[in-house]
Amino acid sequence: MRPLIFVTLFLVSALSHAAAPQGMNQADMQKMMEQMSKFQTCIEKIDKKQLKEMEREQKKFEDNARKLCTDGKRDEAEKLALSYSIEMSKKPVLEELSKCGKIVEGMAQGMPVTVATDYKKEERTKHICEVIP
Repeated sequence: MRPLIFVTLFLVSALSHAAAPQGMNQADMQKMMEQMSKFQTCIEKIDKKQLKEMEREQKKFEDNARKLCTDGKRDEAEKLALSYSIEMSKKPVLEELSKCGKIVEGMAQGMPVTVATDYKKEERTKHICEVIP
């Protein structure tokens, strides 16, 4: 969950501060600004209490998983991560965040901001004990 928020915020930040890439005309810039405005409006509609609750759940999960990893209980940590991800995927707020992310999806094509896809691919190949900070 946290990676999704960070990647989305990074994308928004990078796009809002980037100079117009070569080949981007005024109409393209206007369209991008409209998409950013829609994205901001979408994010502002998300229930902040739900986001805070997810943040608390994320921290609790990370603490528990980190302890299991430290104790050498890698299989238990992996099971905990799987059940946590299933639980989180059912949260309406995560679906709302995903919808907001789709508004700006594709805006960075051709720009050097490809962190989102690289990050997801990398994280899928690692064990939870290698991912948790």
